[in-house]
Amino acid sequence: MKLDLPEHVFETEGLWFIINNETQAAIESGKFDLAGTLHAVEHALIACMPLFSFCDRGDIGGLSHTGFPAFGLPAIFIYDGHEGGVGLSKRAYDIFEDLLASTLKVLDDCPCSDGCPSCTQDPQCGNRNEPLIKTGRSF
Repeated sequence: MKLDLPEHVFETEGLWFIINNETQAAIESGKFDLAGTLHAVEHALIACMPLFSFCDRGDIGGLSHTGFPAFGLPAIFIYDGHEGGVGLSKRAYDIFEDLLASTLKVLDDCPCSDGCPSCTQDPQCGNRNEPLIKTGRSF
């Protein structure tokens, strides 16, 4: 059955950061899957946002891409999960270094080996949490 639905545009606010060539090479030279590593870091960033702002991890969305066309490099995007934005991505931008440090600490300190709901899995993931490569962060 074919669905005929109107286009839906979701305008919000967000931030992105690129993964430089050296970091990409380090991930891949360690035989880690780039897409899975970026996806795991994206989820962990989202999970850590409530440590820095009054929000739920469900208030934030994300996307990771191994070669975003506009940049020609891997990138991770974090965005407000509310139409028009509510300032969460602005907050993430303002405290980005602390957010990233906390995210990497969560990944390093979590006792699981492959990723779990405490560090990389996200119940809202549109890709069924696939792929997620927590160990790729170890570069």
